[in-house]
Amino acid sequence: MNHSETDFQGGIEHYKLGLLPQAKTLLKSCVTRDPRHAEAHNLLGIVCYQREEFGESLAWLRRAIALRPHEPNYCNNAGVTAHALRLYEEARTFFLQAMELSPDYHDPYNNLGNLLRDLFRFDEAVLHFKQALALKPDFSEACFNLAMTLEQKGHTIEAIFYLQQTVKMAPDHLQAHQHLARLLPKQRRGDEAGDHARQAVYLQPRQKVFFKDTPVWLAPDYRGLLS
Repeated sequence: MNHSETDFQGGIEHYKLGLLPQAKTLLKSCVTRDPRHAEAHNLLGIVCYQREEFGESLAWLRRAIALRPHEPNYCNNAGVTAHALRLYEEARTFFLQAMELSPDYHDPYNNLGNLLRDLFRFDEAVLHFKQALALKPDFSEACFNLAMTLEQKGHTIEAIFYLQQTVKMAPDHLQAHQHLARLLPKQRRGDEAGDHARQAVYLQPRQKVFFKDTPVWLAPDYRGLLS
């Protein structure tokens, strides 16, 4: 194994452990030794994103796409980062590019749904969340995002239904339990609301994350983590 690949593998291991500064150092060493290492550029983009260094993240991801333009994961990750920077049209373009490259890839549909929701284009967002679920029926985050968008549209009963589906897919989904505890009393379902409130209290101290809601060390594939 050459030095650049040794640095890359070390970067992956530190990333999985949540040691982001060390991961970044090793990955930068990798791309210095091998400027055409597309995977290292992509992972640098993810590491910088999770350090909230969004501008640097997008720069690394653009380089990854330049090196390997037909990789849908890179486009999806760049879209998420552009969204964080409020570069809405660029983010939309990246998500559409990811979909074109891999029509069965579920993440960009969910992420474009999030973008459209932020732009108050709720009907379009709902369609994209439903497409993500059609591609991956157990996609709990898309189901949760769909529920939240339906609530914003004033469709409380549908929102509750999809929140219930979310906790079936992901029983430890803290936010879904919290929102069910909040919404169910509006439907005179106080006993069920109490059950979800107790589950949320049980789950809250057990939430262990390094960055926002992403348990990065559990992800089986680092390439498509941004969602």
